[in-house]
Amino acid sequence: DDKVTALAFSPDGRTLATAGSDHTVRIWDVETGRERKRLTEGYQVDPQIAFSRDGAVMAVVADAGIEFWDTKGDRRTSVYRPPSTGVFVASFVEIAADAKTLLAGGLFVSKDAPKDKKTTGPLFFWRIRK
Repeated sequence: DDKVTALAFSPDGRTLATAGSDHTVRIWDVETGRERKRLTEGYQVDPQIAFSRDGAVMAVVADAGIEFWDTKGDRRTSVYRPPSTGVFVASFVEIAADAKTLLAGGLFVSKDAPKDKKTTGPLFFWRIRK
């Protein structure tokens, strides 16, 4: 119901995932144009999204970390969190072609940041659990 801030097509082109500034992720059937699922929990910042190359998994950046969704069953299977405490706002998320590595980059504010509120723009890598 607000502006779209990110989108990703599944590799087969049949599914479109959109994220909006209304803090939702919507899963669309491209052929019919109908919304198949709406994800609304835990998205205080504009989510980022990516599909694995085989389309079996969708990664969604959420406040608690990066959620992995099984695209066949439309269910969350796991959450990957930054390796330290603080607030991480991802500018992008990507799943490697071999589906063994997850990469995200963006803004990170450490829980123990100095009073001057200095931030960093790290890249985080995770080994994907099967």
